[in-house]
Amino acid sequence: MRMVAIHDRDQIEMFLNKSNTDNYFYHCNNLEGRFWENTQWYGLTINGELKAIAMFILKYDIPVLLASSYRSDHSYQKELVKKLQPFLPKRIYCHFDLDSANDLFDQTNHIQINPYKNMKLPSIDSVHDFDLDDVQQLGKKDKKEIISFLKDSHPDHFVDEEFIDQGYYFGIKHHNDLISLAGVVAKSEQYSVVSIGNVATHPQYRKRNLASKTVSALIRNLHPIYRTITLNVKEANAPAINCYKKLGFIETGTFEEVIFI
Repeated sequence: MRMVAIHDRDQIEMFLNKSNTDNYFYHCNNLEGRFWENTQWYGLTINGELKAIAMFILKYDIPVLLASSYRSDHSYQKELVKKLQPFLPKRIYCHFDLDSANDLFDQTNHIQINPYKNMKLPSIDSVHDFDLDDVQQLGKKDKKEIISFLKDSHPDHFVDEEFIDQGYYFGIKHHNDLISLAGVVAKSEQYSVVSIGNVATHPQYRKRNLASKTVSALIRNLHPIYRTITLNVKEANAPAINCYKKLGFIETGTFEEVIFI
């Protein structure tokens, strides 16, 4: 087994075409546009065949490594992470399979480990149950307010401002102040897959179905264009999981979020 750096989009696309893009939506996103320029790719090969893949992103305040297979059978992925380990910076945000962090890394230097679920929406039937008159599409003029709101209500967020500029955020305001939000964190026209994220509601306005409304409005906007609508959510966030299940989302995979300092 060999670890290789991958510079050929076609090789990555061939791997993704054999995989479940319901889980690899960030990878699909980073094949396109300026995301490709900020991404390094690594793979594990056997006799030249790509068996596992990892994506290293350099565009955020902290380096990001996505190196999960999102499934229980992940021996190849674990071997790739093992080979990558000596080359990783000490401060890094990672997605791993559920046992890779515990087995391969020194536990004294991480600040958090959170299990996550990946989910997808097989049908949009459930999103028509809400009155969305108070939900509005947001854009470039709302950028500062969106970023400020996320810092206060969703501190561990990652935001790509171009998705705000393109109108892929929906929110609810009260007295002209943003109180609930949902947006897009990854998308790929080639694979017709999009991922919803940065879903947040001001603490004073929770338990009022506002997140269900903003997510539903976003889904209605995305559905004509994207065949597969996905998201990820902390396993411990039962209210959010229940919200997504009521909208029709089902689980497709798991991973572990690990932040090292």
